[in-house]
Amino acid sequence: MKSIVILSENGNAKIYKEMDLDLDKAVKEMAKEAMELWDSSKSDFIIIRDSYPMEIKLPLTNEEYEVYSKLSIQRTQQKTVIVELPIYVISFDNEWFDDEYKDNKVFIVTIGAPFREEAKKEIMDWCSEMTSKEAKEEEEEE
Repeated sequence: MKSIVILSENGNAKIYKEMDLDLDKAVKEMAKEAMELWDSSKSDFIIIRDSYPMEIKLPLTNEEYEVYSKLSIQRTQQKTVIVELPIYVISFDNEWFDDEYKDNKVFIVTIGAPFREEAKKEIMDWCSEMTSKEAKEEEEEE
């Protein structure tokens, strides 16, 4: 299965690369690359395993079903399902302010699923928020 890597930097996300590797191997390869970019005197190096709940309208295509059936999938309403998309966040440029933490640059590694356009936009927006200054300011206000 393919994997995709998204680079989120200061609130901007873009597809960094697609890899013909399974997710585990892709994460390890990107961790090596991130280590080369990491300034150990200024930042922590963190890898976090997580999942992203992605809502998809039914019906699924055969290709979508083949990929998503191997993941945690749950029917929510009559016409949608939630797929738990496995993701890894590799943070290699971040800073601490007292008790607050901010990511400046991260790689997000996930499966190379057959994403629909609305799902691509949702994922890219979520990745952008990880390094967005506005998101951190909103959290401080709460």
